[in-house]
Amino acid sequence: MSTVLDLFSGAGGWSLACSRLGLEEIGIEWDPRTCETRRAAGFVTVEDDVAGVRPDDYAGVDGLIASPPCQPFSTAGKGGGIDDPRGQLVYQPMRFARRIRPRWIACEEVPGVLPIWKGFAFELRRAGYTTWTGILAAEEYGVPQTRRRAFLLAVHGNHPVHPPAATHSRYH
Repeated sequence: MSTVLDLFSGAGGWSLACSRLGLEEIGIEWDPRTCETRRAAGFVTVEDDVAGVRPDDYAGVDGLIASPPCQPFSTAGKGGGIDDPRGQLVYQPMRFARRIRPRWIACEEVPGVLPIWKGFAFELRRAGYTTWTGILAAEEYGVPQTRRRAFLLAVHGNHPVHPPAATHSRYH
């Protein structure tokens, strides 16, 4: 079974998807109440601050998922970006990717982070990954909301990487 490391795992959105795909997921989350929710749902949970976790402790995982805190970059937030201490966490997925070199990577954030994802994609291509970055609309994938999100998808090796095909139409 493939193992996936999920940074900033939250209550378990990615975890549920991983379990449905037959992937073993390890979620790292710092918030105690959120960890309680994850554990109640049966998800493997490490209660810790991603910034203080040693990537080498997770060497050998097949996949890396990351959805860093969005508040510093969200148009609904104060807009502190990387000047907000939480904004610095957006760099953690790359720290892990460099050390553990997973077979694949999926990162998600608000659209304002797309330039950072593009920078990561450039570095990942230099390390032998094929990448895709772009904006996807949640309602096109059956999510009952009109959120747009920036994604970085990467696969080690020379494999084509494309966003998933939409399953629903855009809201008009």
